Amino acid sequence: MCDVAIALTVASIGTSLFGMRQQQQAMKRQQALEQQRLALQQKQFKQQAEGEALAMQQKITQRKRIAAEEYASNYNTLAGTNIDINSPSFGAFFKSNVEAKKRDIRNLRLQGTERQLNALYGAQQTQIASDASASAYKSSRQALVTDAIGTSFGTLASLDFDALGKKFGL
Repeated sequence: MCDVAIALTVASIGTSLFGMRQQQQAMKRQQALEQQRLALQQKQFKQQAEGEALAMQQKITQRKRIAAEEYASNYNTLAGTNIDINSPSFGAFFKSNVEAKKRDIRNLRLQGTERQLNALYGAQQTQIASDASASAYKSSRQALVTDAIGTSFGTLASLDFDALGKKFGL
Protein backbone atom coordinates (compact mmCIF):
# COMPACT_ATOMS: atom_id res chain seq x y z
CA MET A 1 0.00 0.00 0.00
CA CYS A 2 2.87 2.37 0.76
CA ASP A 3 4.31 1.83 -2.69
CA VAL A 4 1.04 3.00 -4.22
CA ALA A 5 0.96 6.04 -1.92
CA ILE A 6 4.51 6.96 -2.85
CA ALA A 7 3.82 6.48 -6.54
CA LEU A 8 0.68 8.60 -6.33
CA THR A 9 2.50 11.29 -4.37
CA VAL A 10 5.33 11.40 -6.93
CA ALA A 11 2.80 11.42 -9.78
CA SER A 12 0.82 14.20 -8.11
CA ILE A 13 3.92 16.34 -7.61
CA GLY A 14 5.14 15.62 -11.14
CA THR A 15 1.76 16.49 -12.62
CA SER A 16 1.61 19.68 -10.57
CA LEU A 17 5.07 20.74 -11.72
CA PHE A 18 4.32 19.81 -15.35
CA GLY A 19 1.08 21.82 -15.23
CA MET A 20 2.96 24.76 -13.75
CA ARG A 21 5.50 24.61 -16.56
CA GLN A 22 2.78 24.47 -19.22
CA GLN A 23 1.00 27.41 -17.64
CA GLN A 24 4.26 29.37 -17.50
CA GLN A 25 4.83 28.78 -21.20
CA ALA A 26 1.27 29.86 -22.04
CA MET A 27 1.69 33.00 -19.92
CA LYS A 28 4.98 33.75 -21.65
CA ARG A 29 3.40 33.45 -25.11
CA GLN A 30 0.45 35.58 -24.06
CA GLN A 31 2.78 38.22 -22.60
CA ALA A 32 4.84 38.29 -25.80
CA LEU A 33 1.69 38.87 -27.86
CA GLU A 34 0.53 41.60 -25.47
CA GLN A 35 3.91 43.34 -25.69
CA GLN A 36 3.78 43.17 -29.50
CA ARG A 37 0.27 44.64 -29.51
CA LEU A 38 1.27 47.47 -27.19
CA ALA A 39 4.44 48.19 -29.18
CA LEU A 40 2.38 48.43 -32.37
CA GLN A 41 -0.13 50.69 -30.66
CA GLN A 42 2.67 52.93 -29.38
CA LYS A 43 4.15 53.11 -32.88
CA GLN A 44 0.75 54.09 -34.27
CA PHE A 45 0.42 56.89 -31.72
CA LYS A 46 3.88 58.20 -32.60
CA GLN A 47 3.04 58.09 -36.31
CA GLN A 48 -0.20 59.91 -35.58
CA ALA A 49 1.76 62.61 -33.72
CA GLU A 50 4.09 62.99 -36.70
CA GLY A 51 1.09 63.18 -39.03
CA GLU A 52 -0.49 65.87 -36.87
CA ALA A 53 2.73 67.92 -37.00
CA LEU A 54 2.82 67.60 -40.78
CA ALA A 55 -0.88 68.47 -41.11
CA MET A 56 -0.32 71.54 -38.93
CA GLN A 57 2.54 72.72 -41.14
CA GLN A 58 0.43 72.18 -44.25
CA LYS A 59 -2.47 74.20 -42.79
CA ILE A 60 -0.12 77.03 -41.83
CA THR A 61 1.44 77.03 -45.29
CA GLN A 62 -2.01 77.05 -46.88
CA ARG A 63 -3.15 79.95 -44.65
CA LYS A 64 -0.04 81.95 -45.58
CA ARG A 65 -0.67 81.28 -49.26
CA ILE A 66 -4.30 82.37 -48.97
CA ALA A 67 -3.26 85.52 -47.08
CA ALA A 68 -0.73 86.39 -49.79
CA GLU A 69 -3.34 85.83 -52.52
CA GLU A 70 -5.90 87.95 -50.65
CA TYR A 71 -3.37 90.73 -50.11
CA ALA A 72 -2.45 90.78 -53.80
CA SER A 73 -6.12 90.70 -54.82
CA ASN A 74 -7.08 93.48 -52.40
CA TYR A 75 -4.11 95.58 -53.42
CA ASN A 76 -4.86 95.20 -57.13
CA THR A 77 -8.55 95.91 -56.59
CA LEU A 78 -7.86 99.04 -54.55
CA ALA A 79 -5.10 100.21 -56.87
CA GLY A 80 -7.55 100.08 -59.79
CA THR A 81 -9.93 102.52 -58.07
CA ASN A 82 -7.53 105.46 -58.29
CA ILE A 83 -7.77 105.82 -54.51
CA ASP A 84 -4.62 106.47 -52.55
CA ILE A 85 -3.71 103.05 -51.10
CA ASN A 86 -1.16 104.72 -48.83
CA SER A 87 -3.94 106.45 -46.88
CA PRO A 88 -4.30 105.66 -43.18
CA SER A 89 -7.63 103.81 -43.68
CA PHE A 90 -6.17 101.45 -46.26
CA GLY A 91 -3.06 101.04 -44.10
CA ALA A 92 -5.30 100.01 -41.21
CA PHE A 93 -7.18 97.61 -43.52
CA PHE A 94 -3.97 95.90 -44.64
CA LYS A 95 -2.64 95.87 -41.08
CA SER A 96 -5.83 94.14 -39.84
CA ASN A 97 -5.39 91.53 -42.57
CA VAL A 98 -1.83 90.84 -41.40
CA GLU A 99 -3.01 90.59 -37.78
CA ALA A 100 -5.80 88.20 -38.79
CA LYS A 101 -3.27 86.03 -40.62
CA LYS A 102 -0.98 85.96 -37.58
CA ARG A 103 -3.89 85.11 -35.28
CA ASP A 104 -5.04 82.33 -37.61
CA ILE A 105 -1.53 80.87 -37.80
CA ARG A 106 -1.17 81.01 -34.02
CA ASN A 107 -4.52 79.21 -33.63
CA LEU A 108 -3.54 76.59 -36.21
CA ARG A 109 -0.27 76.01 -34.33
CA LEU A 110 -2.10 75.63 -31.02
CA GLN A 111 -4.65 73.23 -32.47
CA GLY A 112 -1.96 71.18 -34.23
CA THR A 113 0.20 71.07 -31.13
CA GLU A 114 -2.75 69.95 -29.05
CA ARG A 115 -3.55 67.09 -31.44
CA GLN A 116 0.12 66.15 -31.58
CA LEU A 117 0.41 66.13 -27.78
CA ASN A 118 -2.75 64.02 -27.46
CA ALA A 119 -1.18 61.41 -29.73
CA LEU A 120 2.08 61.54 -27.76
CA TYR A 121 0.13 61.14 -24.51
CA GLY A 122 -1.44 58.04 -26.06
CA ALA A 123 2.04 56.69 -26.82
CA GLN A 124 3.12 57.44 -23.27
CA GLN A 125 0.05 55.69 -21.82
CA THR A 126 0.76 52.69 -24.02
CA GLN A 127 4.30 52.51 -22.63
CA ILE A 128 2.90 52.63 -19.09
CA ALA A 129 0.46 49.83 -19.97
CA SER A 130 3.34 47.81 -21.40
CA ASP A 131 5.38 48.24 -18.22
CA ALA A 132 2.37 47.33 -16.06
CA SER A 133 1.69 44.25 -18.17
CA ALA A 134 5.30 43.10 -17.85
CA SER A 135 5.19 43.62 -14.09
CA ALA A 136 1.90 41.72 -13.77
CA TYR A 137 3.35 38.87 -15.84
CA LYS A 138 6.38 38.64 -13.60
CA SER A 139 4.25 38.66 -10.44
CA SER A 140 1.83 36.06 -11.83
CA ARG A 141 4.67 33.80 -12.86
CA GLN A 142 6.24 34.03 -9.39
CA ALA A 143 2.85 33.34 -7.78
CA LEU A 144 2.40 30.30 -10.01
CA VAL A 145 5.78 28.86 -8.98
CA THR A 146 5.10 29.55 -5.31
CA ASP A 147 1.68 27.89 -5.57
CA ALA A 148 3.11 24.81 -7.29
CA ILE A 149 5.81 24.46 -4.65
CA GLY A 150 3.24 24.90 -1.87
CA THR A 151 0.99 22.28 -3.44
CA SER A 152 3.94 19.89 -3.69
CA PHE A 153 4.79 20.38 -0.03
CA GLY A 154 1.12 19.85 0.86
CA THR A 155 1.11 16.59 -1.10
CA LEU A 156 4.28 15.45 0.67
CA ALA A 157 2.83 16.41 4.02
CA SER A 158 -0.17 14.15 3.42
CA LEU A 159 2.07 11.08 3.31
CA ASP A 160 2.13 8.83 6.33
CA PHE A 161 5.84 9.02 7.12
CA ASP A 162 5.51 6.64 10.07
CA ALA A 163 4.19 3.92 7.76
CA LEU A 164 6.94 4.70 5.25
CA GLY A 165 9.57 4.47 7.94
CA LYS A 166 8.31 1.05 9.04
CA LYS A 167 8.15 -0.15 5.45
CA PHE A 168 11.76 0.80 4.75
CA GLY A 169 12.99 -0.05 8.24
CA LEU A 170 13.80 3.49 9.29
